[in-house]
Parts: sequence; C-alpha cells; structure tokens
Amino acid sequence: MSRLPLWLSLLALSLLATTGGCERDEAIFITRTYPAELLPQGVSSESATASVEKALTQNGFILSEGSTRNYAAKLEVRRDSPTMGADHWTMRVVLVPRDGGYEAAVPMEGVGEAPADEAVPTAAQLDQAALGAARELQEERKLIRKPKEAIATALQSESRRLRDFAIRLAGARRMKELTPFLCERLNVEPEGDLVLRIVGALVQIGDPRAVSPLVDLTKRKHPLFINQIVFAVAQIGGQEAEAYLDTLAQGHPSDQVRQAAKEALQELLSKKSATAKSKR
Repeated sequence: MSRLPLWLSLLALSLLATTGGCERDEAIFITRTYPAELLPQGVSSESATASVEKALTQNGFILSEGSTRNYAAKLEVRRDSPTMGADHWTMRVVLVPRDGGYEAAVPMEGVGEAPADEAVPTAAQLDQAALGAARELQEERKLIRKPKEAIATALQSESRRLRDFAIRLAGARRMKELTPFLCERLNVEPEGDLVLRIVGALVQIGDPRAVSPLVDLTKRKHPLFINQIVFAVAQIGGQEAEAYLDTLAQGHPSDQVRQAAKEALQELLSKKSATAKSKR
C-alpha cells in the first residue's frame, strides 16, 4: 500500500485542524488494508483493496502511519439476494484501532452497495460500494470530535451504524452526561442488539441513574434477558441495585433468575466490601 510523504500527512492534519470552525475533524490513519479470506469469485484482493483505499482517501482518511489514531481496515465483499428487490454487491469495511491510549479508540464500520447485475462485479461497482462504506465511516469519524450534544443527536440517527457508533463512543468515553439519553433510547431502539449495546455502554459509564430504567426494561421479558440486566445492574451498583437484586433473589418466579440475582448480589456486596476496606 502506498504511503503519503511525511510533509503531505502533516499538511493534511493542518488542514483538518483549521476547518469546521471551532471543531476540528479527526485525523484517522489507515496503516494497512486486509481483504477477507473469501471473496466472491472473480474479485481479486488487489481490486477490492484498491477500491476501498481510494474511497477512504476521498473521504478524508490518511493512508499512512501516525503517532496515534492508527487503524487497520478490514473489508469483505458479498452478493446479497434479498427476498424483495434486486441482488446487490455489499462492501463492508471495518476500521479497527491498532494502538490504544488515545481518545475514543472505538472500531468503526461502514457498508455500501452496488447493483449485482452480473456474476462478477465490475471495477465501477466495487468503487460504488466502497464509496458508500467510506461515506458512512466519514460520518463516524466526524462524530469523534463533536460535543456531547451531537453524540446525543446521533443516538437518534436513521443510520443504524451511526447509532451504534454513538452508543459505543458514549460508553468508551464514560460520558455520564449522556446517561439520560441512553436510558431514553432503551425504550425506543428497534434493534435488539443495539439495546444490549446500550446496556453495555451504561455499564461502562457506571451511573446509578441507569439502574431504574434498566429495571423497567426487564418487565415482561424472558428470564435469559433478565439475567443479562441483572449482572449489568450489579456492575453499576448502588443502593437501588442492591434492593432490586435482593428482591429478585427472594421472590422472582423463575429459579434461573433467582439464582442469577443471588450470584450478582453476592458479587456486588463483595466489591462494595473490598472498596470500603481499601479506603480505610
């Protein structure tokens, strides 16, 4: 993969830092691109990689290595045949952090599509799909430097992937200010896996205000789902969490839930005791 000269990388960083008013864009360095081991017949690793790298460059990513914010790009191409509508080629690109210690080291994901009117995608179709994926990644990259209000707005985006990224960003930054927005999203998020993602973000944040909304979420839910919330509540902790777990352990009709609540409560009390001893 080609590398930009050092002076050109620095120039790009300077331009990024001086645009967009008081908020600067985030420089993300792509150090390497890894194609999937299995690609559709007729699609070479070289052609798929070239399309992705061109699209990433067009959307503000830097094909080089920086002092921080280094990511590896992982791509896959597949042919999707929906029950309704025409077949299409789907390009999925995931950017995975290669080094830690910097703000919001959160994987990013973009997906693009192109018509699948032939057995093998053309170069133009690969470019089209890669460009769609890169544009989604660009929206995620821009969100990294936005204030909490923008992240709260992104939680309601029509884009599933942008909502997902905003949720993970809030959790990684432990943004307590976004606890109410995440709790509100628990009740309206249509994607079940993103509901669980919100639960995980609330655990990362550790704000006791999340306990009551999480408890409400368990109403009329299957015991397996309740058990996940039980351990999430235990990790957040607090008096309300203790009371909830004790109530479940004593009186929930499901043996499975009662046992999970007992274990979670014991874990919470042990952690509480250890914290108290460390402060003496």
